[in-house]
Amino acid sequence: MKTFWTGMLLLAGTGPLWGQTGATPQTARQALIEMFFSPAPGTFTRHLPAATLNALGKAGSLAQLQQYFALAGMWQKSRMLETFETGSILLAAKNPQTQQAFEILVDNDQFNGDEDNLELSFQTTQAGKLEKTPFLPKMAFLMKQESGTWRLHDISITLRLPLADPDFLKGLTEGIKARAA
Repeated sequence: MKTFWTGMLLLAGTGPLWGQTGATPQTARQALIEMFFSPAPGTFTRHLPAATLNALGKAGSLAQLQQYFALAGMWQKSRMLETFETGSILLAAKNPQTQQAFEILVDNDQFNGDEDNLELSFQTTQAGKLEKTPFLPKMAFLMKQESGTWRLHDISITLRLPLADPDFLKGLTEGIKARAA
């Protein structure tokens, strides 16, 4: 079923280009990757809505924001990060010295015309074994087409605490005992 929707996404995204030559338009997922992980200057702000850019410009904070994300992009590029434009993984980072890996997973990608809602979750592994975390965060990014560019319009963060899960309770009580000692 996901293959069907991926095909529909590609078909809908390239529909206006039939009979034209040129580059394939950027997907919302590619724009999100570019926004947060590109070391190129201006890529973060390129994907902000015009209203946000205007407000930041009036506040005089646009230049600092651009500098911060340029530095963050260069730092991220220097690490062992890999991004994926398709599939169930958006980002994978591995540290061969500690054998720890971190992944950002794509739980859902709902494309609807000029909007795309990407739902992401996170997982960490140590020596190939999934690490249990005390909470299970999820993020959703609502991307909208504006002037032919995908722009980030909304970020939702959900934090789930599985209060009846034995692994969660074990980790919680072990953490409390460790802090008390």
